[in-house]
Amino acid sequence: MVTAFGPRFDLEKVLTTALGILKTLHGRARMRFPCSGSEEFSFTCDEDARVLNDASWEEIHGFYRTCRETEYDVTQFGCDISIGPFCIDLYPLGNDCLRGWADNCQTDSGDDGEKLDPTPRMFVMARRATIDPIDRVHADFIERILSSFKSHGIDYSSLESDEDERLAYEVRFPHGAFGDGYGHLRIQRYFMEVVLDGEEEASS
Repeated sequence: MVTAFGPRFDLEKVLTTALGILKTLHGRARMRFPCSGSEEFSFTCDEDARVLNDASWEEIHGFYRTCRETEYDVTQFGCDISIGPFCIDLYPLGNDCLRGWADNCQTDSGDDGEKLDPTPRMFVMARRATIDPIDRVHADFIERILSSFKSHGIDYSSLESDEDERLAYEVRFPHGAFGDGYGHLRIQRYFMEVVLDGEEEASS
């Protein structure tokens, strides 16, 4: 873990708004796009798929609340959610991290984390996100829902390919609307596996 001074976020406010978007997307997608595949979610730290139901929202909320209380203020622990024809990646504790080699202070975001961006984010994609762009019907559906939450303070934009295909929507929870002042942040640091000549690969 690394500590740094930076913008803190009101996790409860972030989760309330993020889960509000997800619940709205879930309810409307069921009516608009029935029979679009299984509904499930998983956390990137364990990848165990769970059935998405009414109790899932509190489980997601509780997971991040516990993480903030006991471990980190900034971590790339994500929640992957499949709803109808969509795949959503939720990062309420930020989508940035520190990476480096074991026993080496070099990282891609600065040694002390000062350049880190801890802004919470969410990405909405087509279910087969790595293969299919978002078609016009689904894009209009997503935009209507996201625009209805702009009054809560979110920002969103589309991410497009070189061929102008819409690949995803990035939702940000900016500090101006979801911030909780500035202070010290506990940042998770990921260490890369190192394999030396003549040695077997081992986890760092």
